[in-house]
Amino acid sequence: KWGKLESGIKLTRTTTDNDVQWQNAVDGNWITDNSKTNHFIFHENISAAYINFSKTIGKYSIQAGVRAEQTSTEGYSVTLQQKNNNDYFNIFPNLLVQYASSPLHIFGLGYKKNIVRYGFDYVNPFILYQSQYTYSQGNPYIKPQIDNSVELSYSYAGKLSASLTYARSTNSLTPVYRQDTVSKLIISSYDNLSEADFLYFTIMSNLSIGKSSSIINTASALY
Repeated sequence: KWGKLESGIKLTRTTTDNDVQWQNAVDGNWITDNSKTNHFIFHENISAAYINFSKTIGKYSIQAGVRAEQTSTEGYSVTLQQKNNNDYFNIFPNLLVQYASSPLHIFGLGYKKNIVRYGFDYVNPFILYQSQYTYSQGNPYIKPQIDNSVELSYSYAGKLSASLTYARSTNSLTPVYRQDTVSKLIISSYDNLSEADFLYFTIMSNLSIGKSSSIINTASALY
């Protein structure tokens, strides 16, 4: 009578144990290379709860919801004897309104907030060997990226669709490079930008060929 209501909880517990052993053959014996060997353990715990509501009113359909997440991470470099902890809480609302002017034409307007997290390779503080000239190093203080986006969409008969999306990101991920003062090697890492703005446009067509084949064409642009 009033619409459809959904709710739920989700608990995720993840452990990554990354143990990289470098050894050199010296006089027939394998000797551990401590400058390259690395042992890093990463724990990520996510507790989330959500509630969604949807309803159709005439030619309009509405979907609205909110998700709450508590995230705790711990990165422990056994090699460096270094431990880093991060805890953050976020609320993610979403809203989608669609208008069907006819069975063939559907227009949509939506808003959502998302999070982008990074795995152990982004937060591992150990300098990892890639080549004799290049090394990489994670940033244990990296923050998750938060995206707020608004999207306009249009669909015709399920065969043609187009969307225009604007997104504002905070703590946006960016690669950074620095030169070691002693070895002169280039070390690549990651950091956060304060803000970033994105504009996407996508158009897609779906053309059926006979009863068993179809051709899907997609064109997109990003600014």
